[in-house]
Amino acid sequence: MIELEEQSSGKFPNSVLIVGCGYIGTALAEQLLKVGVKVGALTRNVRSADTLRKMGLEEVVVADLDSDLWHEQLNLKYQAVVNCVSSAGGGLVGYEKSYVQGQKSLLSWAEQMKPEIICYTSSTSVYPQDGGVWVDESAETEPATKTAALLLKAERLLLENKVWAGRRYVLRLGGIYGPGRHYLIDQIKNGEQVLSGHGQHHLNIIHRDDAVSGILAILNKAFTVPCGIYNVCDGQPAQKSEIVGWIADALKVSCPQFNPKLMTDRLQRRGGKMPDRKICCRKLGEVSRWQIAYPNYKIGYSGLL
Repeated sequence: MIELEEQSSGKFPNSVLIVGCGYIGTALAEQLLKVGVKVGALTRNVRSADTLRKMGLEEVVVADLDSDLWHEQLNLKYQAVVNCVSSAGGGLVGYEKSYVQGQKSLLSWAEQMKPEIICYTSSTSVYPQDGGVWVDESAETEPATKTAALLLKAERLLLENKVWAGRRYVLRLGGIYGPGRHYLIDQIKNGEQVLSGHGQHHLNIIHRDDAVSGILAILNKAFTVPCGIYNVCDGQPAQKSEIVGWIADALKVSCPQFNPKLMTDRLQRRGGKMPDRKICCRKLGEVSRWQIAYPNYKIGYSGLL
């Protein structure tokens, strides 16, 4: 999974609160517990809460992040916080609720409890570039889609907060895949013959374990790594049609065809076309010595097939 000994040149916080403790957060909690970090969690899922308690977390609160009610339910103080909340569903309303209002609630709590570090997992979907160009953290994020605008607003709330004086990091994660989350494989394995879009845009993806190790790299060296924005993806983007073809060959099934006229909700939010850009993620590795275990889709998907 993740070789935590590689992080040994730094020092993990003594306690970490994970809010939005779902797919990424649960895997992160597991790794932090292994090195003796005290972990607390906030989740809106009762079943997830039961799993987290069985793992041995210090405390687990079931609540929506955007509700200030959870402030009084936490009993412990934390040196660091990781906000990896996902959308509450419901389109733009869910984005506003989880990302923007959730961030406001978290920062209100932080202004009182004063954690030293906050790490927020955003998304590389904020980059609008097209034409297959490479983009890094300095790239423009305008014009933004409506969903990207809300993610960017949540980022700014953290980065520009003047009341809380701690160290702050935004990790823009690529498309996450891993155990239990392999939508493309499922589509092809289930025999779907037509996929939406044209398949020519590059996918910028990250295995769950590498997303977690990226967060760990920040937590481990938070007092030496500059605050700011970091991309977290495998750094070897490939066109979606190439990935689909490779999976179909590996499964020994016929390869689905793409239909640009077939619209998903995600494509509609993107104006009917996914942006084609390649995300550079060198910055995080340069400042923290973060190393990727699954550096391309073939290595990452091989273990899931």
